[in-house]
Amino acid sequence: MAIDVIMPKLGESITEGTILEWKKALGDSIERDETLLEISTDKVDSEIPSPASGTLLEILYEKNTTVDVGKVIARIGEVGEKIDSQTKSSEKEDNKKEKETVTSSDPKIVLEEPEEKVKKVQKQTSNKFYSPLVKSIAKKEGVDFKILDSIEGTGHNGRVNKYDILEYLKKVGSSSLSIDSVSTPNEYHLEDKTEPMGHIRKIIAEHMI
Repeated sequence: MAIDVIMPKLGESITEGTILEWKKALGDSIERDETLLEISTDKVDSEIPSPASGTLLEILYEKNTTVDVGKVIARIGEVGEKIDSQTKSSEKEDNKKEKETVTSSDPKIVLEEPEEKVKKVQKQTSNKFYSPLVKSIAKKEGVDFKILDSIEGTGHNGRVNKYDILEYLKKVGSSSLSIDSVSTPNEYHLEDKTEPMGHIRKIIAEHMI
Protein backbone atom coordinates (compact mmCIF):
# COMPACT_ATOMS: atom_id res chain seq x y z
CA MET A 1 0.00 0.00 0.00
CA ALA A 2 1.34 3.44 -0.97
CA ILE A 3 2.59 5.69 1.84
CA ASP A 4 1.56 9.37 1.82
CA VAL A 5 4.28 12.00 2.28
CA ILE A 6 2.79 14.93 4.22
CA MET A 7 3.95 18.56 4.26
CA PRO A 8 5.36 18.69 7.82
CA LYS A 9 4.73 21.34 10.44
CA LEU A 10 8.12 22.76 11.46
CA GLY A 11 6.90 25.09 14.19
CA GLU A 12 3.84 26.17 16.14
CA SER A 13 3.12 29.19 13.94
CA ILE A 14 4.04 27.52 10.62
CA THR A 15 1.01 26.94 8.37
CA GLU A 16 2.69 26.30 5.00
CA GLY A 17 5.97 25.42 3.33
CA THR A 18 7.53 26.04 -0.08
CA ILE A 19 9.11 23.14 -1.98
CA LEU A 20 12.64 24.22 -2.95
CA GLU A 21 13.89 21.01 -4.53
CA TRP A 22 12.95 17.34 -4.97
CA LYS A 23 16.01 15.19 -4.27
CA LYS A 24 14.38 12.22 -6.04
CA ALA A 25 12.55 11.94 -9.37
CA LEU A 26 9.49 9.85 -10.23
CA GLY A 27 10.41 6.17 -10.34
CA ASP A 28 13.53 6.57 -8.19
CA SER A 29 14.03 4.19 -5.29
CA ILE A 30 14.55 5.64 -1.83
CA GLU A 31 15.39 4.35 1.63
CA ARG A 32 13.61 5.25 4.85
CA ASP A 33 15.05 8.47 6.37
CA GLU A 34 16.91 9.30 3.12
CA THR A 35 16.42 12.95 2.08
CA LEU A 36 13.40 13.22 -0.26
CA LEU A 37 13.02 16.99 -0.68
CA GLU A 38 14.02 20.39 0.69
CA ILE A 39 11.43 22.91 1.87
CA SER A 40 11.48 26.51 3.07
CA THR A 41 9.25 28.15 5.69
CA ASP A 42 9.13 31.63 7.23
CA LYS A 43 11.66 30.48 9.83
CA VAL A 44 13.96 27.82 8.38
CA ASP A 45 15.03 25.73 5.37
CA SER A 46 14.86 21.99 6.03
CA GLU A 47 15.65 18.70 4.31
CA ILE A 48 12.71 16.30 4.69
CA PRO A 49 13.46 12.55 5.05
CA SER A 50 11.41 9.79 3.43
CA PRO A 51 8.87 8.19 5.81
CA ALA A 52 9.36 4.76 4.19
CA SER A 53 11.50 2.74 1.81
CA GLY A 54 10.27 2.06 -1.71
CA THR A 55 9.79 3.86 -5.03
CA LEU A 56 8.63 7.44 -5.54
CA LEU A 57 5.30 6.79 -7.28
CA GLU A 58 3.83 10.28 -7.39
CA ILE A 59 4.82 13.94 -6.92
CA LEU A 60 1.75 16.14 -6.36
CA TYR A 61 3.44 19.54 -6.18
CA GLU A 62 6.29 20.91 -8.29
CA LYS A 63 9.33 22.95 -7.24
CA ASN A 64 8.63 26.49 -5.92
CA THR A 65 5.04 25.56 -4.96
CA THR A 66 3.74 26.65 -1.55
CA VAL A 67 1.69 23.95 0.17
CA ASP A 68 -0.39 24.00 3.37
CA VAL A 69 0.86 21.96 6.32
CA GLY A 70 -0.76 18.50 6.47
CA LYS A 71 -1.38 18.12 2.74
CA VAL A 72 -0.14 15.09 0.80
CA ILE A 73 2.75 16.14 -1.44
CA ALA A 74 3.97 12.75 -2.70
CA ARG A 75 3.50 8.98 -2.42
CA ILE A 76 5.97 6.14 -1.94
CA GLY A 77 5.22 2.47 -2.61
CA GLU A 78 6.18 -0.60 -4.59
CA VAL A 79 7.06 -0.54 -8.30
CA GLY A 80 3.91 -0.83 -10.41
CA GLU A 81 1.59 -0.09 -7.49
CA LYS A 82 -1.51 1.85 -8.54
CA ILE A 83 -2.81 4.94 -6.77
CA ASP A 84 -6.51 5.06 -5.94
CA SER A 85 -8.14 6.98 -8.82
CA GLN A 86 -10.74 8.66 -6.60
CA THR A 87 -8.05 10.03 -4.29
CA LYS A 88 -6.01 11.36 -7.24
CA SER A 89 -9.07 13.01 -8.77
CA SER A 90 -9.91 14.77 -5.49
CA GLU A 91 -6.36 16.05 -5.03
CA LYS A 92 -6.10 17.30 -8.61
CA GLU A 93 -9.31 19.26 -8.10
CA ASP A 94 -7.88 20.83 -4.91
CA ASN A 95 -4.68 21.77 -6.77
CA LYS A 96 -6.73 23.27 -9.61
CA LYS A 97 -8.70 25.45 -7.17
CA GLU A 98 -5.47 26.67 -5.55
CA LYS A 99 -4.02 27.67 -8.95
CA GLU A 100 -7.23 29.49 -9.88
CA THR A 101 -7.05 31.44 -6.61
CA VAL A 102 -3.43 32.47 -7.26
CA THR A 103 -4.12 33.59 -10.87
CA SER A 104 -7.49 35.26 -10.21
CA SER A 105 -5.94 38.69 -9.52
CA ASP A 106 -6.31 41.18 -12.37
CA PRO A 107 -2.89 41.51 -14.09
CA LYS A 108 -3.81 45.05 -15.16
CA ILE A 109 -3.22 46.19 -11.59
CA VAL A 110 0.50 45.43 -11.95
CA LEU A 111 0.69 47.03 -15.39
CA GLU A 112 -0.83 50.24 -14.07
CA GLU A 113 1.93 50.71 -11.46
CA PRO A 114 3.99 53.88 -12.10
CA GLU A 115 7.26 53.17 -13.88
CA GLU A 116 9.30 54.61 -10.99
CA LYS A 117 7.76 52.16 -8.50
CA VAL A 118 8.35 49.17 -10.77
CA LYS A 119 12.01 50.13 -11.19
CA LYS A 120 12.37 50.58 -7.44
CA VAL A 121 11.10 47.06 -6.76
CA GLN A 122 13.44 45.62 -9.41
CA LYS A 123 16.45 47.28 -7.82
CA GLN A 124 15.61 45.82 -4.41
CA THR A 125 15.31 42.20 -5.61
CA SER A 126 17.70 39.49 -6.74
CA ASN A 127 17.59 36.38 -8.92
CA LYS A 128 19.24 34.46 -6.09
CA PHE A 129 17.15 32.70 -3.43
CA TYR A 130 17.49 33.84 0.19
CA SER A 131 15.63 32.24 3.07
CA PRO A 132 13.21 34.38 5.12
CA LEU A 133 15.69 34.25 8.04
CA VAL A 134 18.59 35.59 5.93
CA LYS A 135 16.41 38.36 4.49
CA SER A 136 15.22 39.26 8.00
CA ILE A 137 18.82 39.62 9.23
CA ALA A 138 19.76 41.61 6.12
CA LYS A 139 16.82 43.99 6.60
CA LYS A 140 17.59 44.49 10.29
CA GLU A 141 21.27 45.20 9.61
CA GLY A 142 20.64 47.32 6.50
CA VAL A 143 22.33 44.88 4.12
CA ASP A 144 21.44 45.63 0.48
CA PHE A 145 20.69 42.85 -2.06
CA LYS A 146 23.88 43.86 -3.90
CA ILE A 147 25.83 43.05 -0.75
CA LEU A 148 23.99 39.75 -0.27
CA ASP A 149 24.81 38.76 -3.86
CA SER A 150 28.50 39.41 -3.17
CA ILE A 151 28.63 37.10 -0.12
CA GLU A 152 30.04 33.64 -0.85
CA GLY A 153 27.49 31.11 0.39
CA THR A 154 28.40 27.80 2.05
CA GLY A 155 24.90 26.34 1.94
CA HIS A 156 23.35 23.94 -0.58
CA ASN A 157 24.22 24.96 -4.18
CA GLY A 158 26.22 27.91 -2.84
CA ARG A 159 23.22 29.40 -1.04
CA VAL A 160 23.88 32.09 1.57
CA ASN A 161 22.72 30.90 5.00
CA LYS A 162 22.47 32.70 8.33
CA TYR A 163 26.02 31.71 9.30
CA ASP A 164 27.41 33.27 6.11
CA ILE A 165 25.68 36.62 6.64
CA LEU A 166 26.54 36.69 10.36
CA GLU A 167 30.18 35.93 9.52
CA TYR A 168 30.12 38.74 6.96
CA LEU A 169 28.72 41.19 9.53
CA LYS A 170 31.37 40.06 11.99
CA LYS A 171 34.16 40.72 9.47
CA VAL A 172 32.78 44.13 8.54
CA GLY A 173 32.36 44.97 12.22
CA SER A 174 29.25 47.11 11.72
CA SER A 175 25.57 46.75 12.53
CA SER A 176 24.55 49.64 10.28
CA LEU A 177 25.62 48.82 6.72
CA SER A 178 24.79 50.60 3.47
CA ILE A 179 25.73 50.00 -0.15
CA ASP A 180 27.69 53.29 -0.18
CA SER A 181 29.92 52.35 2.75
CA VAL A 182 30.76 48.78 1.78
CA SER A 183 32.72 47.67 -1.30
CA THR A 184 30.82 45.08 -3.36
CA PRO A 185 33.02 43.12 -5.81
CA ASN A 186 30.10 41.59 -7.68
CA GLU A 187 27.63 44.21 -8.88
CA TYR A 188 24.12 42.89 -9.55
CA HIS A 189 22.65 43.74 -12.96
CA LEU A 190 19.13 43.07 -14.23
CA GLU A 191 19.01 40.74 -17.22
CA ASP A 192 16.46 40.81 -20.05
CA LYS A 193 15.25 37.23 -19.84
CA THR A 194 12.10 35.21 -19.12
CA GLU A 195 11.95 32.42 -16.54
CA PRO A 196 9.31 30.70 -14.35
CA MET A 197 8.10 32.80 -11.43
CA GLY A 198 9.61 31.54 -8.19
CA HIS A 199 8.27 31.73 -4.63
CA ILE A 200 10.03 35.01 -3.80
CA ARG A 201 8.81 36.71 -6.98
CA LYS A 202 5.23 35.63 -6.23
CA ILE A 203 5.48 37.34 -2.84
CA ILE A 204 6.87 40.49 -4.50
CA ALA A 205 3.98 40.44 -7.02
CA GLU A 206 1.43 40.14 -4.19
CA HIS A 207 3.02 43.10 -2.39
CA MET A 208 2.95 45.17 -5.59
CA ILE A 209 -0.76 44.47 -6.03
